[in-house]
Amino acid sequence: MDDEVQPISFSQLVHQDVERLCREASIEDAKFKVEQFTQFVIDILTTADQLDDGTICNYGKTDGKAGTNTIRVNGYDFNEIEDTLDIFICSDYSGKEPPTNFSRPQIDELFAKGQRFFEAALVDLYEKIDEANEAHNLAREIHSRYKKHQLSRVRFMLFLDGVSKTKEKDSERVKDFDFLYRIYDLNSLERYAESTKERPPIEIDFRSFGETVPCLPIVSCGDDFDACVAMISGDLLCKLYAEHGSRLLERNIRSFLQSKNKINSKIKETIQKTPERFLAYNNGISCTAEHVDFEFKGEGCKIIRIKNFQIVNGGQTTASIYNAFKKHKADLSKVQVQAKISIIKNPELVDETVKKISLYANSQNKVSQSDFDALEPFHAKIEQFSRTVWAPSSPRHMHMSKWYYERARGAYGDEKSRSRRSAFVSTYPENQVFTKTDLAKYESVWDELPQRACLGEQKNFRDFTNRTSNADPKIEVDRQFFMDAVAKRLLYEAVLDVVKRVKLPAYRAQTANYALAYVLHNERQNLDLKEIWRLQAVPPLMVAALEACVPVIHKRLSDSFGGQNVTEWCKKDICWETISSLKIKTPSISAAKGRDMESKES
Repeated sequence: MDDEVQPISFSQLVHQDVERLCREASIEDAKFKVEQFTQFVIDILTTADQLDDGTICNYGKTDGKAGTNTIRVNGYDFNEIEDTLDIFICSDYSGKEPPTNFSRPQIDELFAKGQRFFEAALVDLYEKIDEANEAHNLAREIHSRYKKHQLSRVRFMLFLDGVSKTKEKDSERVKDFDFLYRIYDLNSLERYAESTKERPPIEIDFRSFGETVPCLPIVSCGDDFDACVAMISGDLLCKLYAEHGSRLLERNIRSFLQSKNKINSKIKETIQKTPERFLAYNNGISCTAEHVDFEFKGEGCKIIRIKNFQIVNGGQTTASIYNAFKKHKADLSKVQVQAKISIIKNPELVDETVKKISLYANSQNKVSQSDFDALEPFHAKIEQFSRTVWAPSSPRHMHMSKWYYERARGAYGDEKSRSRRSAFVSTYPENQVFTKTDLAKYESVWDELPQRACLGEQKNFRDFTNRTSNADPKIEVDRQFFMDAVAKRLLYEAVLDVVKRVKLPAYRAQTANYALAYVLHNERQNLDLKEIWRLQAVPPLMVAALEACVPVIHKRLSDSFGGQNVTEWCKKDICWETISSLKIKTPSISAAKGRDMESKES
């Protein structure tokens, strides 16, 4: 009953997506499935504000006698502002339905494998791992940051292809680090996936931190919101940021701050030298909330609890206070921060009001309206064209079909489950799906910014958002823009196919980004995106040029970093300057060759 519409569980949606990506890449081995599952989880957690980004890194060390892994890591992310390392440990991928149930001993052993990796990396593990393995870069970076005292907290994040009722371990202090343990099973991932549609509010009971927040009496500002001015201690603000991290900051502002990634030196200087003057020198923070509980004693008023608390202006102040404490051990006991709190009484106005307060309040750092819109209309238009524009028939698909633009991860599988399967897949083939982060990667490479594409999916997406928001003239999303985007996807597919055939040992994604950017740098004038769209294929001479470039560029990326971490080297502008100046002999491309290809195929 292939055409019968059947309800689909979240776990089935995850497994279908992983299997689809494996089929699309023509890779079915267990390691690749674990990588795809890990990336799926990273995408959900970044969208739900639990992560900033993540890098895939598969490594396991086997006990020769027992034949089992004693060390494991599947990915990581460094948060520069918080001196935090996130280590991802992924269970084996099974794809079982119903999902596997993980016990406490199994959970503890997986956490132990990740912890062993970290502790070995503090010493000399990087010397024992092949430099071609991403784990070498991670282990060396851990060792380096440890020596420089640039690491204070480690979050071990367990990704389970299954479910578990096991309670998370309490955080603990080990050597010089705070260890935190987080479990993400399919049930919790489903909740996070749902929460991206409506983010769960941050609720804070200040008494749990041993404090309350003194404030002036509340002022009514009409039917929509009330306001009050409060005084938050530096200690408390630091604790709040330590617990909630960047989720405490309004989402679009946080993206803006991450793209700048600077700590205000004047704020740091005030905290260290004249903390008692901080209140006089600093403008304070602007916050929003849905509801506030007050405590009245005599003539005094204090805030004891707050719901849906967000800092919409003052993110740099907050992060600077946190860093002054974590990095410089600053005494925050004399630091006081003024907080203007807008209490939004109408839930339907929360998103709109937060954006407007963010925009009007920010004067210390220039933030434009486009930064707050986060290009949602931009992506919505692309999605609309993806549902209406038919791609020509080709050897790829012998009938006309459409390219599916997935604005939210898992939307393709969800829509497929709610449709007649055979008809849906015929219209939207599985190998014609691309996401927002995919588009950002294709556009970065097309703009000859491979170093940005190497930043990681989420960081590159934020960079792409900033570039597109500030483009002059503004980018118009029309039918041609969509078709060109698909052509760029086909170009990226072509370079990935070449990389796969060459069987590079490491740095495949980085090589793909740089090789395609290099060919575009030298042959752009001879490349016709309209022709690629019409043929739904890349000209053979373009493929030949990529085949000539890939091995050379891979070797230069590996050799020319001068002792640096290769992954980090690939993110630098100087890396692209080095690669773009190479003289690689490649066949010349011309638009006419594309027409030759059509005649050969017909």
